[in-house]
Amino acid sequence: MFQSKLTVIRGAFIFGPFDPELTFEFCKGVKLERIEIPGKGVEVSSWIAPDDIGRAIVQGIIKKVEGQFFVKSFDASLLDLIYALENHNKSKTEIKHTKSISRPFMKFFKRNESYSRQSHKIMGYLANRPYLVDDRLAQKVLDWGSKWTLDYTTKKALDWFIRYIVASRD
Repeated sequence: MFQSKLTVIRGAFIFGPFDPELTFEFCKGVKLERIEIPGKGVEVSSWIAPDDIGRAIVQGIIKKVEGQFFVKSFDASLLDLIYALENHNKSKTEIKHTKSISRPFMKFFKRNESYSRQSHKIMGYLANRPYLVDDRLAQKVLDWGSKWTLDYTTKKALDWFIRYIVASRD
């Protein structure tokens, strides 16, 4: 009888190059030098760059371990993300704090109704409480560690946005 092991790799909130959702909206807001965010934007949450989650999945396959592993690239608040993007954009962004999810974010949430409900919950969650991931088990068992920091991720995200999004519209 064939038995397989179940390995689950769970990432934090995705932020980084090639993310067409939250990263796209934040980069666009910083490039336009105005953005709306729900709440004060100071709650710290865990984030994962697409490259880091991909490497964690590969490590799970290579190591052939069983279990559930949480992975993250860095911890940051929404304001931390904006300030880091501003630093790479060499600009100052006008930040408007709202009580609910702003119109630009709702626009991309509405593209897919099931995603819309999920994203709406995520943004509401980020506005009201932290979501912190403990990745020590993944580091130990999978021999995995993040290669993407807040600074590196925001730099690569803004470069991606300018190269692939802004340039393609010119």
